[in-house]
Amino acid sequence: MNKSKRLMTGSFLGVVNFFATTLVSLYMMPFLILHLGNRMYGLWLLLGAVFGFYGLLDLGLGSAVQRYMSRALGTNDYEEVNSVVNNSLIVFSLIGIASLIISFGAAMLGHLFLKDPSEIGLFRMILIMTGLTLAIGFPMRSFWAIFSSHLRWDLSIYVDLVKLVIRTFLIIVFIGHGYKLFAFAMIMFLTDVAGYIACFFISLRIAPYLRFSFTYLHKPQIKKLFHYSVYSFIANVSGNIKFNIDNFVIAGFMGLSPVTLYSVAARLIGYYRQFLNNAVGIVMPIFSQWEGQNDFNAIREKFWFMIKISGYLSCLVAGMLFVFGRVFILRWVGAEYVSAYEIMLILLFATSLDLMQSPAGQMLYGISKHKFLAVTGFLEALANLILSLIFVRSYGIAGVALGTAIPMLVVKIFILPAYTCRQLKISFYKYIGLLLKIILISWSVIAVERIVLSPFIKANYLSVACLSLASVVFFFIIIYFGGFDRQEKEYLQRVFNNTFLKWKNRE
Repeated sequence: MNKSKRLMTGSFLGVVNFFATTLVSLYMMPFLILHLGNRMYGLWLLLGAVFGFYGLLDLGLGSAVQRYMSRALGTNDYEEVNSVVNNSLIVFSLIGIASLIISFGAAMLGHLFLKDPSEIGLFRMILIMTGLTLAIGFPMRSFWAIFSSHLRWDLSIYVDLVKLVIRTFLIIVFIGHGYKLFAFAMIMFLTDVAGYIACFFISLRIAPYLRFSFTYLHKPQIKKLFHYSVYSFIANVSGNIKFNIDNFVIAGFMGLSPVTLYSVAARLIGYYRQFLNNAVGIVMPIFSQWEGQNDFNAIREKFWFMIKISGYLSCLVAGMLFVFGRVFILRWVGAEYVSAYEIMLILLFATSLDLMQSPAGQMLYGISKHKFLAVTGFLEALANLILSLIFVRSYGIAGVALGTAIPMLVVKIFILPAYTCRQLKISFYKYIGLLLKIILISWSVIAVERIVLSPFIKANYLSVACLSLASVVFFFIIIYFGGFDRQEKEYLQRVFNNTFLKWKNRE
């Protein structure tokens, strides 16, 4: 399977996985509240909040391992791949042990959050169990990098989908028959561990050249990984600040109730971001492989094409939220939250420009120029906080959304394009011209869809689903003929035929 087919397959399956996970989560939330009760479900959310901070223990090493493994594969240097795997495995194992120790420590503090002795005991057991899951998961990041570096996202996604089906089935059977929170946590633990075991053995099949030996351990290799990862870590922390600080600002100035309203808009924007990341956020290893081969012509050629793919997909989803967002919110959470639609629109345009250029970020990570992303991300987060604190006093929730959107727009319109073009040695004006062309074509189609479909849009899921599907088909037809040149269309047809028609023939 060539790289294009693997990218197309991984992108398609990533979208399938996104929709499957989203639909299950939308169903599971009311199911769990009904069967576990508000208090026990709240306890699970509290545990989730505790473990939300554990992701930072990665220290950015996951992206470093993926980058250097992909670069080594680009030059067929399997000894270097073994060195990266073995050294990262030791570091991740130490992080896993540290996370387990932290879990034991946090479990001992259960009495600070809860008063009922039975709930304290349950909190501690589940916290330690989940901490053990995470402790095992950290070393697994070395093996997940094998999937991405070999462009075999399809195999990891198959594992995720099987795990999702089994987990959902077990939850419905056991929780639906009266078992409570401990059983739920046990199901999560067992399915996660089973997924880790499956990924481990599959990764050995993908990379039969892997060898595990202390002879591969070298201090300079670990230093190289950390030198790369420190900027990834700063970027991750900045991202957490950018996307989570708004709730604290709103709560501090306006109380808790407006936080719920804002979270409705933020959740939809989060789904938008997650969808694009699943669809096109998988190209970093390709850029690393080409950089390892010193083939910057290939990087530039595919960069233009990926910007088009990402740009049109970003505009498509933004357009769907623009056209159907209000009625979806009305059906999803009720009329009292419809004003979240206006908040979403403030965030939508800036997020759209951000996601249109996601291949730029992937490329910079792939060629080790992500220090720029770390610095600009930190400055953007700082500006976000300052502007939100200023605007919330005059404009309320909308002001907080503006405080988030304005720095993002400045970075994505001026700073990121200029730096990207300098690194790739391409024309800034050509790059901006391409983005403007994508926006003009896409939003012209979306404007027509809004006018034509408005009389038929109803506040029910069936109406939204059917009209959205019709809109997507119409959008893709117009974009295919008007958004790509002849060579790109031939390439898309070739990849489609080689990938999906072969699947059909197998059936």
